[in-house]
Amino acid sequence: MSRSCLSQQKLFVSLLLGLSVVTTFAVPPLPSRSILAPDLRIDINQAKTAELELLPGIGAALAQRIVRWRQETGLYASVDDLDQIAGIGPVRIAELRLLVVASSSRR
Repeated sequence: MSRSCLSQQKLFVSLLLGLSVVTTFAVPPLPSRSILAPDLRIDINQAKTAELELLPGIGAALAQRIVRWRQETGLYASVDDLDQIAGIGPVRIAELRLLVVASSSRR
C-alpha cells in the first residue's frame, strides 16, 4: 500500500493521561466488496496486491508473489495452495486461514 494512501487515512486520537497526548496511526482502507467472500474473508483469487497487504504478515513482496503466481498458474484451488509461494509456509497459512478464501471462479 502506498504511503500517500496511508497518509490520507491517518486518524488522530487524543488520549488523556494527565496531559493530552495526540498519537497518529494509519487506518487501512477496507477491501473492495468485489474481493470479499460472502463471509467477509479476502478472496485470494480476486484480491489485488494492496488488498493482500492488509493481511497480517503480508507485505508488498509477498502480495506481489501471490498475485504473480495466480496470473501465471491460474486460480488457487484452496488456501493451502499458498504454500507454493516463497515465504509462505504452514505457520503463515494457519494464521491466514480464517482471513482468506480461494473462490472457485472469477467474478
